[in-house]
Amino acid sequence: MLINDDFTAIHYDILTIVGDYQKKGTVMEFVKFKDYGDPLGTRVVEGWGSTRDKSGDEMAYFQGDEEKKVQQELLDYILKYTIPETDDLKLKYIIKNPTKYR
Repeated sequence: MLINDDFTAIHYDILTIVGDYQKKGTVMEFVKFKDYGDPLGTRVVEGWGSTRDKSGDEMAYFQGDEEKKVQQELLDYILKYTIPETDDLKLKYIIKNPTKYR
């Protein structure tokens, strides 16, 4: 685990089990915490994570065919995307899902 200000990066191993089938994998998560005070305490404000290997295939086991199709289309788009040659950072790194945090 790495902590930087109110962000944390967490790396851990997982085990996906479906019946007798078992597969080991690795996950990396990033979260931003906020202290809400008593009685709530510290909570995650936003977070995201992903598997770092083929174990993502097993995690998608519970998706339906339509969800798998949409996810594959998005992954194909990401794999084919090229970052434009520009010094304008807003054009170079497009923010698809902005948050109120900077």
